[in-house]
Formats: sequence, C-alpha cells, structure tokens
Amino acid sequence: MPGAGPLRGFRGRVLAADGTPVAGARITLIDRRGRRAGATLSAEDGGYALTVPASGPYVLAAQAAGHAPHASAATHAGDDHPVELNLSLPGGTVTA
Repeated sequence: MPGAGPLRGFRGRVLAADGTPVAGARITLIDRRGRRAGATLSAEDGGYALTVPASGPYVLAAQAAGHAPHASAATHAGDDHPVELNLSLPGGTVTA
C-alpha cells in the first residue's frame, strides 16, 4: 500500500461492498471551499495515499467502473500523521 512512511494526509483502502479491494479507483480530495485539492488512483490492493495542503475538513470521493460512487467527510489536524480512512463503494453497479 502507498505511504509506508509518515504522511501528512489521508490513506487507506478502497473496498467493494463485499470487502474485496478495488484497484484503479479514482479518489478525489475536495477542500472546504469545494475545490479539488488532490487526486490519485488506488493500487492493486485498493490502497491509496493523498497529501493535504493544510489542516481542516475535506471530502474524499471515490469512484470506479462498475461501482456506485462514495464520498466520506474527514478532518486532518495538519500534523505528520496520516488519517486512516477506508472507502467502501456501495454494492450497486453503474453502467455507462
């Protein structure tokens, strides 16, 4: 999983409703003003890591092909400790 050392931000795993990892999910970090503050893709094990530009509240939004999207609110204190946050994509599937 990304972020083995200290990380000023968020890290965790993106999981399907059944608990299996979701590789290639797009995770977007949104700041308190509604602006994109960062983005990444989940790794093969579903792991992700995102740094934050400042302390405060954020929304992490995850989406992946074949899954309904999910968003979670979280706050970072601004220190060098990561906030662990797993993102679970709902069971409903979305097709284009």
